[in-house]
Amino acid sequence: MRPRNAHPRPVRRAGPRLAPEQTLTRQQVSLPLLLSLALALALVAAPLWAFPGLRPAAERPRRESATPLPGPALEMLNRAWEAAGDRLEQALLFLQEPVEDPQVAERLAAGLGWGADAPTGEERSLRLVDGIGGPYVEVTWRLRGEAAARWDERYRELRQVLAAEGLWPQVQVELSGRAAGGQPLALAGAALDALGARQREPWSDGRAASVAGYTPLLPPGPYAVNVQAAVRRDGDGDGNRLWIGWPTVRSDY
Repeated sequence: MRPRNAHPRPVRRAGPRLAPEQTLTRQQVSLPLLLSLALALALVAAPLWAFPGLRPAAERPRRESATPLPGPALEMLNRAWEAAGDRLEQALLFLQEPVEDPQVAERLAAGLGWGADAPTGEERSLRLVDGIGGPYVEVTWRLRGEAAARWDERYRELRQVLAAEGLWPQVQVELSGRAAGGQPLALAGAALDALGARQREPWSDGRAASVAGYTPLLPPGPYAVNVQAAVRRDGDGDGNRLWIGWPTVRSDY
């Protein structure tokens, strides 16, 4: 028997019985950690095709180029022409752009409506060239007479059709025709004065002259200069010939 003055043994009260799933406390704590480790291993082992942004640029799927931010417009070339030119006779739009899909040439021609004969005053050429680095499209659009005066409209039309294909190439522009009276070098300089061009590179041999420079009124190009004016004095007394080009003059003067 237990002595009377002995302290009674504490009674152990039975609490609520845990359900089987509640007894796995350690497993429940470890489960999220195991899932995290499994996910990390899966990410490491996943092929690169699951993450296009990590793939080399050459292996990424083609997507449309982002629309360039608004900037200076090539229509400002008209200001240079008004400063040194007399009569605009021809405008030339020219571009070469690499493409991945050879069918893009046909879609560009369809978008420009070049399936039919060219209207009076226009010469048009759009061809796919198999270059060393891959295929590229080449567009040449010559506008003469009254059509030359609307070169800026044709330029915007061409850019819109190119943009629909996700292409944003540099479209070279050259204006040519009769120049105003004066010395060739002075006339070329006057054309660049109208655009506030600086960093000028003048050249003259007496009969012909050229001035190239940079102006913030025109988009930047692939060179240090983004505008050029050239003037040649005709020997037959027909006056001066003027060329103004972005980013440079393409024709021989």
